[in-house]
Amino acid sequence: MRVRILGAVEVFDGTRWRRIAPAKPRALLAALLTSGEGPVSLDRLGEELWGDRIPKSAGNLIQQYVMRLRRELGDGSARVLVTRPPGYQLALAADELDAARFERLLAAGRAALGAGRAEQAGTLLREALGLWRGPALVDVPASPPVEAEALRLEGLRLDALELRIQSDVDTGGSATVIPELRRLVLEHPLRESLWAQLMRAQYRAGRQGDALGSYAELRGLLRTELGVEPCAELRELHQHILRGGHTHEGPGAVVETVPVAPAAGRPPAGPPRQLPAAVPGFVGREEELRRLSSGTPVSVISGIAGVGKTALALHWAHLHAHRFPDGQLYADLQGFGPEASPSVPAEVLEGFLVALAVPPDQMPPTVEAQAALLRSRLAGRRVLVVLDNAHDPAQVRPLLPGGPGCAVVVTSRSRLTGLAVSEGARLIPLEVFSPLEARALLVSRLGPKRVADEPGATAALIERCALHPLALAISAAHAAVRPGLPLAATTEELARPGILGGIDTFDAATDLRGVFSWSLRQLPPSPRRVFRLLALLPGPDISPAAAASLADIPPDAAGEALRHLFEASLVTERACHRFALHDLLRAYAEEEVLAHESEAGRAAATRRGLDSCLHVLHRAFDLQGYRRRIPPPGPVPTGVVVETFRNASEAAAWYRAARPALLAAIRQAAATGNDGHVWRLSWALSDFLHSDGLWRDLLAVQRTAVAAADRCGETEVKALLLGEQAEVLADLGEYGGAHAALGVALALQAGTGDPALRAQLLASLAWVHAQEGDHRSSVPLYQEVLSTGEVFGPALEQGCMLNKLGWSLAQLGAYDEALRTCLSALELHTAGGNTYGAAKSWKNLGHIHLRRGDPAEAIMCYRQAVAACRRLDQRCDEAASLRELGGAYRTAGDTGRARHHWRQALLILDELDHPDAGQVRALLGPHAGGGAESAALPGPGR
Repeated sequence: MRVRILGAVEVFDGTRWRRIAPAKPRALLAALLTSGEGPVSLDRLGEELWGDRIPKSAGNLIQQYVMRLRRELGDGSARVLVTRPPGYQLALAADELDAARFERLLAAGRAALGAGRAEQAGTLLREALGLWRGPALVDVPASPPVEAEALRLEGLRLDALELRIQSDVDTGGSATVIPELRRLVLEHPLRESLWAQLMRAQYRAGRQGDALGSYAELRGLLRTELGVEPCAELRELHQHILRGGHTHEGPGAVVETVPVAPAAGRPPAGPPRQLPAAVPGFVGREEELRRLSSGTPVSVISGIAGVGKTALALHWAHLHAHRFPDGQLYADLQGFGPEASPSVPAEVLEGFLVALAVPPDQMPPTVEAQAALLRSRLAGRRVLVVLDNAHDPAQVRPLLPGGPGCAVVVTSRSRLTGLAVSEGARLIPLEVFSPLEARALLVSRLGPKRVADEPGATAALIERCALHPLALAISAAHAAVRPGLPLAATTEELARPGILGGIDTFDAATDLRGVFSWSLRQLPPSPRRVFRLLALLPGPDISPAAAASLADIPPDAAGEALRHLFEASLVTERACHRFALHDLLRAYAEEEVLAHESEAGRAAATRRGLDSCLHVLHRAFDLQGYRRRIPPPGPVPTGVVVETFRNASEAAAWYRAARPALLAAIRQAAATGNDGHVWRLSWALSDFLHSDGLWRDLLAVQRTAVAAADRCGETEVKALLLGEQAEVLADLGEYGGAHAALGVALALQAGTGDPALRAQLLASLAWVHAQEGDHRSSVPLYQEVLSTGEVFGPALEQGCMLNKLGWSLAQLGAYDEALRTCLSALELHTAGGNTYGAAKSWKNLGHIHLRRGDPAEAIMCYRQAVAACRRLDQRCDEAASLRELGGAYRTAGDTGRARHHWRQALLILDELDHPDAGQVRALLGPHAGGGAESAALPGPGR
């Protein structure tokens, strides 16, 4: 029996090598091979095969895989794959596993080299390396032990490579190993031992300048990537090469090395190869790499500081360098940096022309002439040009080739949209990592075992770094230099106040505050001020109107400032023309606003921002036709900008985009002592949240509002909010809590003697009874409320009460009275232009007709409800009406149309992530009942 894992997993059946096709048996074999000596328990095998999703039938499945694997191994008598409590063990002889043979040959080669037998060592090490067919365990599903073993074996393979190269050098082959070492340091740029071998080989081959250049390249890489200097051995080697000391080449030979440099004024020979080393541990970015490979002559990668623009550009450039045999040109244009002095095109052009063999005495005197000469030199050639860290389009244009065959990759914090307009450039905005990419980066820097051993700390580290590549790289470097400390220790440092301080390298090139400041200081004063003020409203995004209010500037000026920030990649634009800050940029903005704005200025700006949110929310509320229970917020204060809407559909779209920011504004108002804003914002938002079925969000908002009203001494407001809270608790089935809240509210009302307040609370009590199914209690309460007329907005409120009364009457079987009541509600809503109220009435009328056995009339009513919801862009209510319309069609015997409307409803509910989606999905299932659909339909809505 023979097995090999240095590549794809294969077994030898006596005549040929073949793969184990089924994935699970292959993974089982790998688990047995990588788990050390002794048996592997069934529990451990279950974790290997399924992670944290082990099926209940795992034991039986493992037994099936074992039988399948024994057949594949030709082990019918179970002498190789042995059953041994508490699980199974793979019993292979010493020479039956290629990895074991590789390790023995490596040990023998190491010993031979140490004893001075370089030729024998080379033979042994070549045999060892010849066992490799690809990455170890390459076709086995990933798991922490498999990844750890693959990583261990890869490390041993690199050890073998280094020893084999050393044996070649010791036998006089320095020059021959240099190309191989150049490739290896490109693949493993942080492996300092490879760089040391490259420098020695270059030096021994008489290439002192190349050896010093390699050291400079490594030093720049380590400083940029990890903020450290090369190790002591490399520093000593560098000094030795600088001194031009003696070294040996071949057995017994002594060679005096002299610096080799081109004669003065002579241009370099051969095509330019100017690309810096690729950034190690590159992960993800598949879509961006695909777009870079699309064939567009000029590509612009843009994004916030530290998002990985240069890493992406260089990774792609090295992958595709072979497509550009005439050379690769590179320039750091220094568009953003600590010195704030972008390179001028003339300097870059001169460097490129020298690299392209233009003698200095033939260099044109003007930028225009230099640019023309560059285009001439590149004409008909295939050259890749990487322009890193560009400041603006004007800096880039003179450096572009003029014809086909060449490719240009530009990186910038600015979006450089001008290059798309004038040069047809492909714009590739780069966002932060996905969670999977963030984890992959940590695995590449810290190893799979360390990441797998602390999943909670890994997830917390990714969250604290907000998926930002540079922040993750810095945090990983901090953890890497302290291997004895748990990863949780690094995470705890980031959890302390001032997250940017926890992600610090004390190096200007990689300090987050520094790299963010380079972008900001390039902007005019107004965008800089708007940037820091955005931190005062800590929602996920903000509207231009709210930004204008924060800064107390006209809307046009705010729009211009946001455009500057957008072009500089300091904000991103989202739906409905809203702008967002990345979490780390928000942290930087918070530091900036504390440093540059007074406490009074911050407080005033916060109030203006909250006022903007409040007034625009009330405008949207008015257009939706929700019932009004509180007076409007009053005139718009000076300095506050409020958005306007042309219709209800625009207002609904705005609400859906702004909802997370509005919830955050309520929390910010509470945190800053703006209690009046808390309860007013909460109240105006309540019907929106109720309409979307976001009961828990609504309940949290209402509890915050009740506490704020209490602090303000607003007794009537507190009582009304408690009534609203009782209705939501009833919606959630928490009837005890609902009655308790109403008890407190009615006690507060008794102290005021306000009949209008009592009517509102009785209406809430009626709703609670109706939700409990006690319609005999709800009907008289609704009738008492309607008889008083003491409500805000009599026509609107009366229509809502009639609608609810009609629903409860229908549940008692009083269909005629229910029909008359809901028709009265519809007339009031129609006369008052209240489309939302009319939609609710049409839906109730459809329900009543369906209960009366008239599905055709019900279908007509439900279609009216759907149409009204669509006019308002009330997606949640539209889905509810579509669901009921489907039920009416089903009752009428038209199953096809029923399923069609249920599918439409489900699409909306899934889009909204609504809790009712499961109920509609059940209706579409194979066992949906014939007449139960309407019986389970929701109530009339508030």
